[in-house]
Amino acid sequence: KITTAMILAANVTPDKLSATLLTDSIPVPVSFDSGELGAGYKIKMTYSGSFTDAFASATKAIAATDAATITIKNNAGTLMTLTTPISFAASDAIGTAYDSAITANNTFVAGDIITLTTAKATAGGKALVTLTIIRS
Repeated sequence: KITTAMILAANVTPDKLSATLLTDSIPVPVSFDSGELGAGYKIKMTYSGSFTDAFASATKAIAATDAATITIKNNAGTLMTLTTPISFAASDAIGTAYDSAITANNTFVAGDIITLTTAKATAGGKALVTLTIIRS
């Protein structure tokens, strides 16, 4: 039987954990509705790591007329590089989802602020963005 007292300080580190234990996700509700657009979606990170994926699902139908976009910026204000930009089409129904790998400008340390920005010329719609993280 292994007890906490038997584990020396700093012997269990992220490098020694399996990838499953290092993976985390952060759900972020965002909106394209009037008065809720823009860079008002901020996350303060409490540990170091890197973002690997962004999955966005419509939770309220996207209003017709034009597309709705979501961008993600790191603490320096630099856009993270996504393999496919997150862009909902006009009239996308609830449950419509888009997935994209995040490949650059995606590292962070504890205390960094990550910003999600929503944009849509004609307001209307909401989404849930789930960001996948690998802790370092």
